[in-house]
Amino acid sequence: MRKLSITNANAYLLVYAIDNPQSFEEIKSIRQEIIDIRGEAGIAQLPVVVVGNKCDMEDKRQVPKEDAELVVELAWQHVFLESSAKERTNVVNIFKQLLHQAHIPCHLSPALRRRRASLPVTPSANGHAPPGGKDDVKPSMRRHNTRRRSSCKVQ
Repeated sequence: MRKLSITNANAYLLVYAIDNPQSFEEIKSIRQEIIDIRGEAGIAQLPVVVVGNKCDMEDKRQVPKEDAELVVELAWQHVFLESSAKERTNVVNIFKQLLHQAHIPCHLSPALRRRRASLPVTPSANGHAPPGGKDDVKPSMRRHNTRRRSSCKVQ
């Protein structure tokens, strides 16, 4: 199943946990498997982003950022980012990097922006709502989103 995914993939996002050195070794072996299947030239032509997750847990870090950057950016020549899924740090930037490498524009359409603004806001771990929530929505849009429409006529 993994071979099929590697063969048909248009981009690769390799994620490891900064508090788990074994996960970094695992992405090394996955990258080698990609090279074995697609070839060195194949992986050079496809978007690849390597992400160190859990950057909010700096006190429990076991994979030094400098070491990971050296391997990923200098030896492998891929983009390296650190993120925190828990605190939503750099998450959008990861996908923007993939789209940028694939030469795909990453601008949100106005309809998608309105849709995101209408989603319920969940507070993050620090108790603050993330940017782009309901507080950032124009009052006229908020009123428009809460208006109920009925297709029934009462006579």
